[in-house]
Amino acid sequence: MRCDALFPEISQSNIEQNIEGLARLRLKLDLAVGEGRVTSVNRALEYDYANKEHQFVQYLEAHSLMTRQQMLEKMRAYVEIIQAKQTHMDTDEEQRRELRQTQFEKATVNGERIIFQNIRPGSFLRGRANERIPVTITKGFGIAATLTTQEVWKAIALRAKNQFPGEYVRMMDEPSYFKGRLNPVEAVSYEDIQNWLEAANRLIAAGDPIVRQLMPGVTKGMRLRLPTDAEWEFVARARGAAMTDYFYGDSELEIEEYAWTMFNSGKTTHPVAEKKPLELDGQLIYDLYGNVRQWTSDVYSPETPIGGIDPQIPGPPKSNRVTRGGHWDESATSMRSFSRHCSSTLDRFTGFRLVIDSN
Repeated sequence: MRCDALFPEISQSNIEQNIEGLARLRLKLDLAVGEGRVTSVNRALEYDYANKEHQFVQYLEAHSLMTRQQMLEKMRAYVEIIQAKQTHMDTDEEQRRELRQTQFEKATVNGERIIFQNIRPGSFLRGRANERIPVTITKGFGIAATLTTQEVWKAIALRAKNQFPGEYVRMMDEPSYFKGRLNPVEAVSYEDIQNWLEAANRLIAAGDPIVRQLMPGVTKGMRLRLPTDAEWEFVARARGAAMTDYFYGDSELEIEEYAWTMFNSGKTTHPVAEKKPLELDGQLIYDLYGNVRQWTSDVYSPETPIGGIDPQIPGPPKSNRVTRGGHWDESATSMRSFSRHCSSTLDRFTGFRLVIDSN
């Protein structure tokens, strides 16, 4: 077949279209070769490209339109344009995917996974209205949007036993008194939680896929822990912006919109994230009050809480630890942002909320 039959009455625009078509075909072929795919389909693709290029060059040179070298240079320019467009499209798609993921995570804060909300450092006044104590938190941290659920506890416990045989045999998979997959875990002591945190942090350090699934965004180098007493109040005070009894104001009558209490709980815990949250910097944090009290890492002292820079009171195991937020069988009085309680053993009233640090 003569070349004239393949390219009849060819115009300048048609020349450009054919060169762009060859460029796309060349890219497709190079991609297949680069991935090491040697198949009959790819051999046919290579033959198709070589045949089309040869016939097109013959036509161009026969009509003194362009040399082969000029055609190849134009083709290389088209390759660069196509690749640049593809990179831009990939970037846009990645941004759309990240946005969809963020929206998905915000829409599914229900305790099946732990979503960490970013808390920026800052200063605030802690304590009762007539006993304000200045505190400065110098490092940002992530705080869980929800209490730790039985689902998350069990998944980490089972995975740790599987990955580290014989090391966590005493860790209960389902320790809670009130059963519910998305209810907060309770009936766990401070020591139980430290053991669970050790297991979870080992899984994080190993890059375990279960952790990535349960805690989006958590990567190697990060560590889980309990909040300090001051950090918990820093969050409940909305980083110092809420100096009222509760982050929403001073009214005890409104507490049932935000918390499970002795008056609306039915004497049991409830699935997390069913009540109104604290909104802080556009982020939602649920169940700061009620449902279960929350362990902190500080040893309890009946005196006025300490202030200063990053205050904390460490202590030996089995010490009385500060607990915060009130529980399902308490009134609004016990749930005020400055209210501090203590515990040294497990009970059906106390669970915990995770905090995460990055290096």
